[in-house]
Amino acid sequence: MKKIVLSVMLFSCATILCSAQNIQFQKTFGEQGTYESIVKIIKKADNGFMVLANAQIDTAAPKTDIVVVSMDSLGNVLWSKNYGTADQDFPVGIAAASDGGYFVGGRTFLADGFHDDFLIFKISDVGDIVWQTSYGGADYDEATGIAATSDGVVIFGQTSSAGAADYGLVLKFSNAGTMMWEQSYQRGNDFSCKFYDADVNSNDDIVLAGTTASSFIPDIFVCKLSNTGDTLWSTTLGSSTKTEIASSVRYTAAGDIMVSGYHSSPNTTLQTNLFAAKFTATGDSTFIKSYGTTAQERATCMA
Repeated sequence: MKKIVLSVMLFSCATILCSAQNIQFQKTFGEQGTYESIVKIIKKADNGFMVLANAQIDTAAPKTDIVVVSMDSLGNVLWSKNYGTADQDFPVGIAAASDGGYFVGGRTFLADGFHDDFLIFKISDVGDIVWQTSYGGADYDEATGIAATSDGVVIFGQTSSAGAADYGLVLKFSNAGTMMWEQSYQRGNDFSCKFYDADVNSNDDIVLAGTTASSFIPDIFVCKLSNTGDTLWSTTLGSSTKTEIASSVRYTAAGDIMVSGYHSSPNTTLQTNLFAAKFTATGDSTFIKSYGTTAQERATCMA
């Protein structure tokens, strides 16, 4: 058995620089015979926490489920529930719904062993399923994350079911679970596009970040959509000699866009460095800067 260990720490900048961090609570939870790992934690309106995890049941035929744990502000578990299908289900994101409850995104690896499907469902504040749906074709459809809007949720990732290339894919569902639109993306004749993260601003404009590739060296790809799925702009950054992966994107308070990720060193593909890039609201690049040592650094998220 492997149990989840959850530590929540609140500290000021001075605390980070000058003194030890103060742990407010640390909790361990899990079930006998399962392997659990945390994927994401979000804060609730009541200052508690929603924990998204996966759990692999240790049996002769292992089964992976999506786990959601609701905790109060002191770390006490209010409820914990498993979700998923009869196949292997992996969580990719959780977000609060504007009308109450939470959206949970995942991907289902089907029993035929040949393809994945997008999985999206909504739960109430006490963890009951409100609605659940999946999306997929005859090939791989891999969800990588979700983002809530004022009237629903987008789930995004990559599809191989739309044609000869691997397209970036975005699906929009209403709060009630109705699919509102779907969009696939490909830069020119690129053979691969994939979204890894998204953020939503106060106007419900959706910005996505990921990669696009015309060869085996991917570039940074950033795309901004309206809430109705129209492309407002898209742009790429990259070098023909370096692999660039955009793994996180956030709107700033001023409405600009920050993107982070990692790229290979121009000297060796075995060394990776962090990068941060900034774009205006209209997609103009303000700067891109690299950070790191001679070791391997990878940015995975921003806050």
